[in-house]
Amino acid sequence: ALSLTSPVSKQDGIDHEAFGIDSPQQIGNSWDINPDPIVATFRRLKIGVHREDVQGQATLDGIVTVGDRECLDVSAKVYIKKIDPPLPAGFKTKRFFGSIRMTGKFPLDLSLGVLEESLDLAVEFVGESRPNANGPVITVTDASTVTRKSQTTYPK
Repeated sequence: ALSLTSPVSKQDGIDHEAFGIDSPQQIGNSWDINPDPIVATFRRLKIGVHREDVQGQATLDGIVTVGDRECLDVSAKVYIKKIDPPLPAGFKTKRFFGSIRMTGKFPLDLSLGVLEESLDLAVEFVGESRPNANGPVITVTDASTVTRKSQTTYPK
């Protein structure tokens, strides 16, 4: 199998840092994602997420050509088991689950940023509140998905 002599680039942003590794990998190898940039991103949004509630793995899927540049093709699946979002007084999170699928095409020329990347986020949330002690329980349910794709072209 092909052995890479340089690690996946660590650049600014949740995708790049979460993919980041500090040792060479072979095509097909998987490794645990770094939960810290994911936790930090949620915290910047004032949503509490604990490191132990973020799990996932990244995989070096292969080497591909994007335009005329050879790239590492990396994918990751991340699961978030629990969050503490900003909620109105009296509301509590009853159930939460989030999944993130990320992909990136990282040039072997580490001076360049990612050429293609995608992110698919799916979230399921259930919150409850009882506005007054004798009143009914109010339940809020939300299921959301977000998809983001980007491509970058660098001059030769």
